[in-house]
Amino acid sequence: MKEYAKYVLQIEDDAKLSEKISRNALKSINQLLSKSEKNEPGDLIKLLKKSTGFKGVLEFDN
Repeated sequence: MKEYAKYVLQIEDDAKLSEKISRNALKSINQLLSKSEKNEPGDLIKLLKKSTGFKGVLEFDN
């Protein structure tokens, strides 16, 4: 938690509240990252399935 403290503005009286907010934000970010790692990129999978190869890339490159 201390390594992220430099990214949070802390006012003296609200330091404990600021730490709680930082901890909750970090927890939310970690949950989001964990969830996104488990999900397959659906749109990318659909695009790859529809792909017919690299013929267009070859034509574009020439």
